[in-house]
Amino acid sequence: MPALPYPRPLRLLRQDLSQAHRPVAVAASGLASGEEPQPGIAAAAVRLALERANCECASSILLFLSAAFARNAQAAVTAASHAGNCLQVAGCCVPGVFTESDWLIDRPGAAALVLCGDLALGAPRPGNAVLSLARPEDVTPAWLAAQGQRCGSVATDSAALRPGKIWQHGKAGVDPCSLAVAGARSRTGISRGLRALSAPFSADAAGYELRRLGAQPALDSLCRALPIECRDADALPLHLLFAAVLDGDAGDDLAAELADGRFALRAILAVNADSGAVTLAAPVPGGARIFWAIRQAPAAEQDMHDMLTRLAPPDGPEPSLFNPSRDQARRLFVDAWQKLRRGAPLTALEAVAGDVVSMHPEYQALVAEGQAALAREWTPEQGETNPFLHMALHLAIEEQLSIDQPPGIRAAVAALQERRGERHAALHEVLECLGETVWRATRDRAPPDGNAYLDCIRRRL
Repeated sequence: MPALPYPRPLRLLRQDLSQAHRPVAVAASGLASGEEPQPGIAAAAVRLALERANCECASSILLFLSAAFARNAQAAVTAASHAGNCLQVAGCCVPGVFTESDWLIDRPGAAALVLCGDLALGAPRPGNAVLSLARPEDVTPAWLAAQGQRCGSVATDSAALRPGKIWQHGKAGVDPCSLAVAGARSRTGISRGLRALSAPFSADAAGYELRRLGAQPALDSLCRALPIECRDADALPLHLLFAAVLDGDAGDDLAAELADGRFALRAILAVNADSGAVTLAAPVPGGARIFWAIRQAPAAEQDMHDMLTRLAPPDGPEPSLFNPSRDQARRLFVDAWQKLRRGAPLTALEAVAGDVVSMHPEYQALVAEGQAALAREWTPEQGETNPFLHMALHLAIEEQLSIDQPPGIRAAVAALQERRGERHAALHEVLECLGETVWRATRDRAPPDGNAYLDCIRRRL
């Protein structure tokens, strides 16, 4: 969902005397949800966006609906059109929706971006970035190359397996569409969320199977590039690993080529420990330069931040990624605990949050208070621990363990658990190290030191 990085609308002002200080281009987003996929949810998202834009009607509306709306998308699109007094409503159904303020993946929701004044959705023009909405089967190399650089969304169901609905001009259909934002200057960047594991190697031959890279078997090359704890050839995280093929005219500065996206990814299907071969999902040309890469959450966040920084104009606002508010972070535990107690389905993140609450019976009555718990304050003067902060640190540690970031934390915590004889006790010691690391980073105005964090844990062994 393309959205502004700040919870206030962007206003572009004309500087001539006749229009001084009158906003002529405004964009703002709105997010709404409900228990059932009712058309009123889409209308509520549009009305919220208009309120934030301080406008009564929209020139165009970009509307994304969760997959639950697929059976009756037209009613929701029509409701959005009426709420915005606007006929140009474009968008599609997607597995989840989000704006800069929140996200929804487990309940019916709508995210709307209203364009007002001189901003409007129109036909693509040469030199403008193309906003594309398509089904999975439409995204072919020929289609992607037809109109230059594209961004947008693929319309799918909740499992991202089947085509979803697409709409344009307020009419729901199934045909792909291409649009551009008239009245705006746009910059397009790509964030792949990758971390390079090695320097480039030369492939020995063309095809789907890599046998040798440089002077060593391809599998040996891959294993040596991985962190030590991931080098077991029988248990490689193949779903996170890629062979990245550099473009033919790419330079020697790998960091620059990564930033510019001058490479193509090849998923790894299988490895053969006997022959040392690595089988890829797509062929590579003979003599191609290849480096190994891994997709991880911390790398994805950093890559996204770096991309936004490169795109930001020198005199514009600093880019920002989604940063949940205090109430949003607390509501995660409240909602997860309520769902867990009534046996409702949980998202992966909610399942972890529910487990964290289960580990702390002393906090369960507070979490069960629901809305009242969101407003509670805990200060050092009161001599009380903030339960939500304590559980949030637990949640952060569980995420770190799930992806082994910083590399080695999983082994360190396992060793600490074996020494203490109980997982919760070991986690509380890790939590103390995490709290100290975050405090030092805040004091020094620097990124958290992963090595110091690991050293703190290992000193407790």
